[in-house]
Amino acid sequence: MSAINLTERAQQRAAMARLRKRYNRRQPYGDYLTSADWAERRAEILRRADHRCELCGATGVPLDVHHLTYERRGDERYADLKAICRACHTQVHHQEGK
Repeated sequence: MSAINLTERAQQRAAMARLRKRYNRRQPYGDYLTSADWAERRAEILRRADHRCELCGATGVPLDVHHLTYERRGDERYADLKAICRACHTQVHHQEGK
């Protein structure tokens, strides 16, 4: 494959990624959470956390991936997301509601 074809393919992949991100921001939140893009991002965050709650350190329990901000939904930075257990997730949302 020539260098030109590789460059064109890279540009096409980048353009598709931009379109996917734009779509993810516009779709309803519940739909986004069932998307392949979110599943991939969620798996990355759980691996980064070594499948431990990033707040209390719990292991062997179901983990949620919590958005610290929804500002970049669909194009979240790793720092925007935390892997946390359901007990901590409930606490976080309770505290945010005060």
